[in-house]
Amino acid sequence: MNSNTPQNIGEKIKQRRLELHMSLEDVARQIGVAKSTVYRYETEATRSVGLDKVDALAKALQVSPGYLMGWEEKESDTYYQLKTTLQELDLSEDDVAFLTSMAQKIARRKREDER
Repeated sequence: MNSNTPQNIGEKIKQRRLELHMSLEDVARQIGVAKSTVYRYETEATRSVGLDKVDALAKALQVSPGYLMGWEEKESDTYYQLKTTLQELDLSEDDVAFLTSMAQKIARRKREDER
């Protein structure tokens, strides 16, 4: 495994924040916490990140919550762009979740086919 691959939620938050050229303040403002809280998330000085904050962090960092939690590989940067677009179509939350899930499956299948 690449030594630059983030292993835990704190590393993933920091790496993605830097990829997006965001400051601690930028992320903190988007998720409604102090910048010191984001810093504690990144350094894992806090024991855990609440599930509501995982979702908010994922949205701010344009990744899936599952990626941050280590349940799946990093999704494309368009994960939340797609979800936002689907919500703008005035679809139900269930429809948005279904279509987002299908798009993720198609993307995974495409990556597997390219290997």
